[in-house]
Amino acid sequence: MQPVNLQLELMKRGMQREEADEYLDSGPEITFAVWYGGRHDCASVAEVLVVLDDGVDVLPSYTGRREFPWRRSAITDWRSGALTTEPGSWRLSSHTFTGYSMGVRRAILVLRGKDERFWAGHYGSKFSAPELYFGTCRF
Repeated sequence: MQPVNLQLELMKRGMQREEADEYLDSGPEITFAVWYGGRHDCASVAEVLVVLDDGVDVLPSYTGRREFPWRRSAITDWRSGALTTEPGSWRLSSHTFTGYSMGVRRAILVLRGKDERFWAGHYGSKFSAPELYFGTCRF
């Protein structure tokens, strides 16, 4: 689980707090993209979850279980569903949020995966290069 303070990210790139708030409340397209893949010797299943919220609530610890308690306070969210991989291959998963309500200040990214051989241990999917875009601007 990776929370991202969207207001802070815009401020790091030169916006004042008020400008960042105004921009976020204007409902710009927000795109998240991440590459996912499997081990060289085993297929796997990956899943991506992105939640946009107001950033007010303290996030509970993520236990790895299927329930995501912070989705209840979400302004909007997206779940990829099961993404299958072939051994040694990489694919891109992305989603663009549009038309969401005012108040978005945080994004929460959850990346999960498991191998198809049910090995004991952490041998699931691999993830790389998560990216955030506002409109066409990459951060």
